[in-house]
Amino acid sequence: MHPRLHLTLSLASLAALGPLAFDAFLPALPALGKEFGLSLPAAQSLLAVYMAALASAHLLSAWAANAFGKRAVLMAGALLLAAGSAICALAHAPWELQAGRILQGLGVGAPAALLPLLMRSHSSRGLRLLVNGAIPILAPAIGALSVLLASWRLGFWLAAAACLLVLVLLAIAPAANNKAGDKFQFGELMGNLTYLRYTACHALCFGAIMAGAATLPVMVALDLGLGAGHIALLQALGASIMLMQSFSTADSPTRQQVTGGIAAMIFSAAVIIVWRAPESEADPFYLLLGCWVVLCGGFSACAMPLAAGALKAAGQHARAGLSLLQFASHAAAAAAIQFTAKGNVEDAALITFGSAALMVIAGAALLPLFIWRSTYVEH
Repeated sequence: MHPRLHLTLSLASLAALGPLAFDAFLPALPALGKEFGLSLPAAQSLLAVYMAALASAHLLSAWAANAFGKRAVLMAGALLLAAGSAICALAHAPWELQAGRILQGLGVGAPAALLPLLMRSHSSRGLRLLVNGAIPILAPAIGALSVLLASWRLGFWLAAAACLLVLVLLAIAPAANNKAGDKFQFGELMGNLTYLRYTACHALCFGAIMAGAATLPVMVALDLGLGAGHIALLQALGASIMLMQSFSTADSPTRQQVTGGIAAMIFSAAVIIVWRAPESEADPFYLLLGCWVVLCGGFSACAMPLAAGALKAAGQHARAGLSLLQFASHAAAAAAIQFTAKGNVEDAALITFGSAALMVIAGAALLPLFIWRSTYVEH
């Protein structure tokens, strides 16, 4: 195999494992909670633990990349993810599941600050979008089929096997080129208000969409009495909309994209809050499906421009900027999921999507004023 193709395949495979660890887990949540005697809101805390570990790993990986090199960080991520998946598959107590999810989060987060930059150097934009978009579409089906055909544990065994295969690919892959000044320095970003505002808005929008995704199993399984297949369908359609939107989104933030995306997120969250109103004649599942698709489309429309704005504002510190952006986004997601998981099951839609709407509104209020005054953002 050509060295460049080998390296690209290794990086793409590792990048695909992150979405797999989250998206394949959601359809299995009701079955997992039933086996361990956990309520669905309690089982949601496993998602919050995963996100918190992932967020922490973003900052640790920046230090580790400087200290030990990129290959070591990439291989450590695959190894941690494999170990965490195996522990979850063998778990017989809730604390063992939590330990496994923490290792999974650390494994996904360890290479996360490096992968986008390495993929950008060694692959096309189309391949990057397919890796980031196709796996969230396929992963829910893998999780649902594991539950329907065997057990929720099968999904974790498949993840562990995939991680070991990626680990072998990374071990024999050619080394990626190190560029001069390829360091992660966060201090310069703390006084960059434009960067911080873009990052805060992106983090709040990301936290809103992740809190919604984590609540889907509660709404589908408990409110509607439907199974893993319906949860997977919601996830797959939402991810499909994000993928299509990604191919049509420009790299530079525009007022229309950000405004339209934020408005769509707020509107769809507001409709979901009243999705089971007694006077409504619409089928509640299809109403939820339509609103979720609009919510995902709105997030995709504004997320890429917001991230692009943050990285442009970071300038020569874009690598540190990306790592800090990922940390803030996943930390916001962990906090939002944990907060909404503590609410009453009967009020899941109100608590989760009401909070999501408030988070998006707060994010919009933090944006730099010039994004509302001009079509294209200037720095």
